[in-house]
Amino acid sequence: MTIKCINNKITELPQSLQRFAFTQNEQGIADLSIGKEYIVYGVRENKWGKFYLILTDTVNVDSPWWMPQALFEVVESSMPTTWQRKSHGLFSRAWTFADPSYFDTEQDIEDGTPRGVEVFKNIKQKTP
Repeated sequence: MTIKCINNKITELPQSLQRFAFTQNEQGIADLSIGKEYIVYGVRENKWGKFYLILTDTVNVDSPWWMPQALFEVVESSMPTTWQRKSHGLFSRAWTFADPSYFDTEQDIEDGTPRGVEVFKNIKQKTP
């Protein structure tokens, strides 16, 4: 799946999303470039909306971060057939769709630990 950034202003997101830890500067501009295409390494949906797991321009370059769908348009929608969907919580409508190895190292990948960076390298190699 490939997406293109159409907006990088966190301040233009719904108020409920503005408090999240999206990499941004003092003006609320995300670490994304308008017009740039990004490869998606996972898709997540929860009560705040849909998010894409991507590498950002300068901050999240070795380990990806979840960025809100509202900042992108889909360029190419196919996802690897090996990806799996995992629901979060017994009665929750929240879910994540990603490479199976992501679920075993989710925290490490998001925190950019050495283990997470290594696992993500393998995920990245498998993602078209």
